[in-house]
Amino acid sequence: MAADSRVTMAATHMCSAIAKVLGVGFMGKMKWRDIEVLRSLPSGKPSILLHHFARTRAEELKVGTVEVSISHQPTVVVAFAVGERACACGLHGEL
Repeated sequence: MAADSRVTMAATHMCSAIAKVLGVGFMGKMKWRDIEVLRSLPSGKPSILLHHFARTRAEELKVGTVEVSISHQPTVVVAFAVGERACACGLHGEL
């Protein structure tokens, strides 16, 4: 499998895991473009930006941050996502 295919597969699995954190799938209002996966840290750790329906749903659930972990081999990809509720004080875990 080509490197580009593995990256696409990894991003797809991360988006799917995030959709599950939000309690929705991609059959209804949620669109793939509602979840943006960035590799912004020097370590390569992915960071998540939620847009449109995904952001609205996260706000409804009071999910302030979403963390993702991913591991992949040439034929296997595993992604795990955790949503953290925003702190009641409003100072921590903001979207």
